[in-house]
Amino acid sequence: MFIATLLIHAAMLGFMVFFVVVISPSALKALDMASASKFLRYAFPRIFAFGFVVATMATFTSFMAPPSPARLISVVSALFFLVNWLVLTPRINAQRDLMLAGETVAKTRFGRLHGVSVGLYLLQMAGSVAVILLLYPLPE
Repeated sequence: MFIATLLIHAAMLGFMVFFVVVISPSALKALDMASASKFLRYAFPRIFAFGFVVATMATFTSFMAPPSPARLISVVSALFFLVNWLVLTPRINAQRDLMLAGETVAKTRFGRLHGVSVGLYLLQMAGSVAVILLLYPLPE
């Protein structure tokens, strides 16, 4: 089952990098700000929900293999997707709405929440890199 966990983390890292490097910048460049914001507001919860499913699959496969740090990394990654999806994203969106309505303190809260969200995402990417490095080459 090492191979399944390895492949799932590689795929997860791939979709995360693709979203950061291709999707978000393309939306911000090709669309006006209102349309880009609407698109990203729609996409982020789905990205996080998908990531939660994928990281949960990695968690299950890691528990079918001999013990390794991949277990903890997979569990934490799944939890971070859940937090981003169900806790941070709704709060970020609420602060963005307040910012657009002219509430100045909302900008600080938005920035803080967005920073936490990005930080969790980067930790997940680093976790997947760590799993890949730990499990490849596959143990004999």
